Amino acid sequence: ETLEAWARPSLVLSLAGLAFLLVTGLGILLLPFSTGTQLLVLAHTLGGVLVLLPLGAFLVRHLARHGAARLSHLMLLGWASGLLTVAAMVTGIVVTAQALWGTYLSPGWDLWHTVAGCAALPILAAHLVTAIRKRPGERRFATVRLVGSLAVGGALSCVCWWGGEAL
Repeated sequence: ETLEAWARPSLVLSLAGLAFLLVTGLGILLLPFSTGTQLLVLAHTLGGVLVLLPLGAFLVRHLARHGAARLSHLMLLGWASGLLTVAAMVTGIVVTAQALWGTYLSPGWDLWHTVAGCAALPILAAHLVTAIRKRPGERRFATVRLVGSLAVGGALSCVCWWGGEAL
């Protein structure tokens, strides 16, 4: 069942989407103001909207499948990364709504969105590495899927920035 789970398109889409959102979000946070950074804001917002439902559906299915398992470090990392991801999703919706329909972006909501997104990364990485290490027979396939998904998401975000810089 686990090898099948690593092959699901919903997992690949979710991981690639999270990588895209992470890299664009870090770019917005760390890069100097420029045309490329402005394009990253648009790409991050659009990417968040596009990934919201598939990622939410994946998290619900994942929780239904594994939520009743006995408490372990893998389970604790999963709950923590899942809750932080949901927090980033909710605060992202609020920040997006403020940007679309308001003239003011609340620093508090923006800060919580940034903190939740940045905190989710190392915890989710630990959860994924732990899940991969738990099943040695599936390591190679799972690692290829994980790295491939993250590479696609990261590469797309870099293309967005470079495209903006070229304008």
